[in-house]
Amino acid sequence: MSDEGFPDYYELLKIAPKATAVEIRRAYLEEVGFYHPDNFHGRAEKAVRRALDMTVRLNQAKEILLSPEKRQQYDELLAEWKALRHPAHAQHTTPNEEHLEQTDETCELCGKPLVRMVIKYTELFLVCSDYPECRNTRSILVETGVSCPHCGGDILEKRSKEGRRFFGCSKYPQCDFAIPQRPVAQVCSACGGLMVLSGLRQARCTGCGRREILREKTGL
Repeated sequence: MSDEGFPDYYELLKIAPKATAVEIRRAYLEEVGFYHPDNFHGRAEKAVRRALDMTVRLNQAKEILLSPEKRQQYDELLAEWKALRHPAHAQHTTPNEEHLEQTDETCELCGKPLVRMVIKYTELFLVCSDYPECRNTRSILVETGVSCPHCGGDILEKRSKEGRRFFGCSKYPQCDFAIPQRPVAQVCSACGGLMVLSGLRQARCTGCGRREILREKTGL
């Protein structure tokens, strides 16, 4: 793990930052196999708990690093974190002052407060405020399952500086698509455009304005 507060998944998997997907999968299988519960049967409770903690973090590392969009955002956040901790070594990275936010949630491992990490208005992780004594982290990247109509990237749920929810492209800043309403997978029957929620049982097209009965469950 990285020093003083942010999970370094490359260090965790013992791989280079430029590692390929094949190398990431191989490293993950090696590490998660080592920390398998069967290998810690009969061991002290502290060792078993560490193995479970490592398994959780390894699964988080695999989820983030094997997704091109999530990995790009993670790499940017990791660079900002290192620049914040070691400004003399930062080359072309400006730390984002909005990247740390207090939350009302507590760490399930130690009971200390959790801190939300944000980059480019996208909530990515909850991290224990007692790091490195407690290394609990939790991915909170919220995907909508809908593709960006401009570039094909994933539309993510994000938060503005004022805390308001909106939905924007995962490829920001390369793509600046953003809307205030939750998008749905249903496409407009008239123009094929992106549709957003409009009430509990209706969807509205962002292209032509057509309204249709919502044919899918939104999970809200």
